Amino acid sequence: MARHDLREDRTEQLWILVFCGAVVFWSFVLEPSPDGSLSFIVPGLGKEVLLPPICMSRGLLGITCPGCGLTRSFVAAAHGEFLSAIQMNPMGPVLFFLCCLQIPYRVIEYTGILRGFRGWNLLRQAMYPVMWILLGGLTATWIWRIL
Repeated sequence: MARHDLREDRTEQLWILVFCGAVVFWSFVLEPSPDGSLSFIVPGLGKEVLLPPICMSRGLLGITCPGCGLTRSFVAAAHGEFLSAIQMNPMGPVLFFLCCLQIPYRVIEYTGILRGFRGWNLLRQAMYPVMWILLGGLTATWIWRIL
């Protein structure tokens, strides 16, 4: 891999790592409210901040999207409430688990410490079909929910 390509690859790995880290962090920080919305307490101020209770697609267009309920599902999964997580979005717990796995995976990819090991290269190749299966699962779940 050329030096420029390696630098771009490391940048991509870092962005995905930061994104997944933020998603997992907020999944543990956010708390469900009785009305179904999510909230968090601002450290030091003790003030509760409520997030909007519905997604932008539902709010603006009046229709659900494939990701409807994923945030609440991730929060429920992070708090060990897997039945609630499945009810909010059946793909939520699976995606939350895979998002958590992205953190060590992206650290290893960023550092390159396992580059060249056959088992790691096989795992890297398996990521693409898994991504398409997950996208198919999200789409199938969405279609099932709107029918």
